[in-house]
Amino acid sequence: MQNVIAGDEITSQKNILEVYNFPEMLEDYLFELEIRNYSLNTIKTYKSIINNFYKYLLNEKEIHDERMILRSFKHYIGFLKRDKKVSQNYI
Repeated sequence: MQNVIAGDEITSQKNILEVYNFPEMLEDYLFELEIRNYSLNTIKTYKSIINNFYKYLLNEKEIHDERMILRSFKHYIGFLKRDKKVSQNYI
C-alpha cells in the first residue's frame, strides 16, 4: 500500500489488485464466454492469456487506478513483443 501526502494529511492508496478479486473476475468472464458458446479451445486460450497478464501485474508496483492498469497493459504488450517474441496475431 502506498502513502500519498495530500496537503498535511497522509492517505493510503490500495493497489487495485488488493481491491478487486481478479481470479474471481476471470472465472466470471470465462463463464460468460461459455454461455455465449465460445469453443473450449478459445476459452482455454483466453484464460491462459489473462492469467499471464495477471501474473505480470502482480509484479507491478503502484497500480491504483484504470490509467495505471492501461499503462501496465502497454508495458506488458512491449514485454511480449520484445522479450517473449510472440507473434502479432497473439497480441
